[in-house]
Amino acid sequence: MKGLVALAVLALTQLAARAQFYAPPVDFHDVAQRRFPVEAARVLAWLQNQQQAGVTEITYEVKTSGATEVVWSFEWKKAKGPSRKAVVRYPESALRKGADWYRDVWAQLTGADWALPKTPAGDLEMEFWNGASGAGITRMGGVAAGLEQLAAAPQPAAADSAKLAGTLLEAAVPVLSGMVTIDGSLMGRSAAWLCVAEQQSGTKLGAVWAPLFALAGRGAEARAACGESREPEEKTLGPVWRSWDLPHAAGARGAPPHLEAGEPSLRRARLRGVPRRGG
Repeated sequence: MKGLVALAVLALTQLAARAQFYAPPVDFHDVAQRRFPVEAARVLAWLQNQQQAGVTEITYEVKTSGATEVVWSFEWKKAKGPSRKAVVRYPESALRKGADWYRDVWAQLTGADWALPKTPAGDLEMEFWNGASGAGITRMGGVAAGLEQLAAAPQPAAADSAKLAGTLLEAAVPVLSGMVTIDGSLMGRSAAWLCVAEQQSGTKLGAVWAPLFALAGRGAEARAACGESREPEEKTLGPVWRSWDLPHAAGARGAPPHLEAGEPSLRRARLRGVPRRGG
């Protein structure tokens, strides 16, 4: 148990330790997409190490072909036995497909051999907002909350994964007042845990992807994702859900609602000033 928790601590604290120079050379990716493949590979290694996979290092290389196809090559090196390799391919046009891009990359990383087994699902959307509600208001406060969650559930089920995704995404909200490199890693890691929750539950989540797209500067994808959002029945989770103003965003036309001027409410203040793509 102590070993698993130690790996969890390492996995999350690497967000701060390595983010200073971690920047894959890809074009047309937003700040979350640019970090997602590597963050997903790290999450996958952590999950497999719970089953004694023995992964000690992850290496990667990314190239863009002449046909605008992006190709990532990953290798999970082990202390004993052969390493595991995976290749992820997608056209640059796939970057505009919202959550489906993340799901496709995740599926190529896991393959059939590392695909996660099904676990009880529960209300994943509520768990996402539960995680967001308890993340605090600082980046490292959210990371600390995530560590506590992993310590309490070192073998996370789908509900635990969705909760952790919400915590890590909320930790990235300070990006709205100024971006630092760790923000892309937090967003990418949150997306990875959403993919974990979906694979574990066998379902596709919808509205909880919207805050990720909004923080990453993809207003159209955010509006499309939040159309079926519902306020959590748990009253304590209502404020964080309302702060994103998802119902209004779903029916908006033209500019995303958080870019409209003259609205002083918390929900608009939170999303005003969405960062540029990239980073």
